[in-house]
Amino acid sequence: MAASRKVFDEIPCPGVASRNALLVGYARNKMHVEALSVFRKLAGKGREVLLDQVSVSSTQVCSALAPRQAPWTSVARCMRALPRWVWSWVRSMSAMPFLTCTPGVGGSREALVLFDAMDCRDVIITWNVVICACIHESRFKEACILFQSMVRDGVLPDDVSYATALQASACILSWALGASIHASVIKTGFLDSDGVASSLITMYSKCGSLGDALQAFEVAEDHFCVMSWTAMITALQQNGHGLQAVDMFEKMLEHGIPPDHITFVSVLSSCSHSGLVEQGRKYFNLMTQVHKITPSTEHYP
Repeated sequence: MAASRKVFDEIPCPGVASRNALLVGYARNKMHVEALSVFRKLAGKGREVLLDQVSVSSTQVCSALAPRQAPWTSVARCMRALPRWVWSWVRSMSAMPFLTCTPGVGGSREALVLFDAMDCRDVIITWNVVICACIHESRFKEACILFQSMVRDGVLPDDVSYATALQASACILSWALGASIHASVIKTGFLDSDGVASSLITMYSKCGSLGDALQAFEVAEDHFCVMSWTAMITALQQNGHGLQAVDMFEKMLEHGIPPDHITFVSVLSSCSHSGLVEQGRKYFNLMTQVHKITPSTEHYP
């Protein structure tokens, strides 16, 4: 990269293409701060530089930052030094690689560093990405705190926000928080969301309130969504109601809803623990021969 930088420095008026090439080189060689510095200089050129031309490269920069080999104080300073108009650009979906690439490869702490540096905390997608990053790293309590902070800041949650917050509250077995989120879901009209409905069922089930889970399912039942049915079958199976789980599966088939591989994991486990050997064989053949689902180790309880 030293030779590449020397060639770049000898260019009288380097354009976007040459800066972009240098940026990618730094990113691929894990020279994190140097790559971000190049992007900062490029952004400093003003609005005449079309940043969508380097969106792929900026994604590579963020991916390179994740291995935690760079000093994150330096990274944060570079991010905060970006012109204000860049953060307005970040509001567009095309700029989300700044955050979306970080949780998948480096973790929620890195995402939080970038998030704190951003001047667009009123954008719901940025909150969602950071909350999802916390959940990905099993930092469920922090995810719940972030969700509550988002609401206090006046940012209206969407279906993704509610689903992830419910998942986090389920993992810390917080029935009270889950119930309060449920109340907010009703007020904002997100009960029609398949992801939210299934997350409600799972949350109540994990918190030991199977009755509330059934009520949540009854609301979602008319939507004929495989996610809600699977969540309810799994809830029954995990709470020791294998026969009821099998009955629920049969009802699902009667409604013409095709099961997915997760549905079969739950119903086969229910058959195994309830001593329904022949029923289990029947469902296994249904999975492989009718629905063409390739069995995994999870399908052999």
